[in-house]
Amino acid sequence: MNPKSFYTLNILKTLLILITTSFIALAQKTDIITLVNGDKLTGELKELQTGLLELSTDNMGTVYIEWDKIAEIKTDKFFEIEVEDGRIYFGSLQPNDKPGTMIVKGVTLETVLILKYIIRIKQINESFWDILDGYIQLGVSFNKGSNVAELNFGADLIYTLKARRFELLLNSDISASEGNSTSKSQDASFTYYRYMKKKWFWGTLASINQNTELGLDLRGTLGATIGNDFIQSNKNLLNLAFGLTGSREWYTDETDPENDLAALISNRFKYFIYESPGIFLDSYLNFFPYLTNWGRIRLTYDLALDWEIINNFYWDLSFYLNYDNQPQSENASEVDYSIETGIKYTL
Repeated sequence: MNPKSFYTLNILKTLLILITTSFIALAQKTDIITLVNGDKLTGELKELQTGLLELSTDNMGTVYIEWDKIAEIKTDKFFEIEVEDGRIYFGSLQPNDKPGTMIVKGVTLETVLILKYIIRIKQINESFWDILDGYIQLGVSFNKGSNVAELNFGADLIYTLKARRFELLLNSDISASEGNSTSKSQDASFTYYRYMKKKWFWGTLASINQNTELGLDLRGTLGATIGNDFIQSNKNLLNLAFGLTGSREWYTDETDPENDLAALISNRFKYFIYESPGIFLDSYLNFFPYLTNWGRIRLTYDLALDWEIINNFYWDLSFYLNYDNQPQSENASEVDYSIETGIKYTL
């Protein structure tokens, strides 16, 4: 072998070793979490969300640690960190000499943050499945419109990137009984949110709805909103948003389709309790005062209570209300509601 080929081969071997070593180092679970009681856990820090820190370990699998039980974090990986007032920082996480604080070490800047004010930590450059959150639900319910037991399905898929959030929400409730027509209540909505400074956000939405109890065969809606997360912490969330929507409605009878413009006022409240078993409350209100059909108002309200059974599985109790004071279809009801219970799996 000539000297040139020999040196070339050695260089290629060295590069291969360096690349292999780098991948092994990246795959190692080397993040260190120190608890308030002094215990240390080593693993791969995944995220902090709703007051729970997710840590992947070799020996115990994935564990979830309550945020107020953590004293220190040490990791060289880069994360996106959000605090209660809406500010966002980027960098690795390092311990600090002052108890109850940690250092976010960016490329050129180090920032000291108080642990109790941190509400979200997200690893940068995660895979699609690591970033995806939400739930899938299947259960039984009692519905006023059909007055029979029925099956229902629901899913909520949330994808969050830097200062952006995409959410797909699906609900389907279909029932039939002898001597009665099939009752359908189905919703599909897609929303996009862009977060700004001081907890402000703006968003766009698109949805389709069907509710035969209210005489609605199909409603398509497009809209935009702006709002603020007035309260956000590791225990609760409260926001309020205002917007404008345009819709087109088709009805179950011979009534002609109608185009409408409506204002939108929405409110969401979430509360979390992590002592075993975990309990989660989620309340969502949408109020539509119509601008083109003055005097007409619509209201939708969702309330969900989840009780943890085992890891990622919950018993779910939900209440849903849909109100329209001027249903456009003849002989349609003004109110539809449902009480549902079932099993929910969180992603």
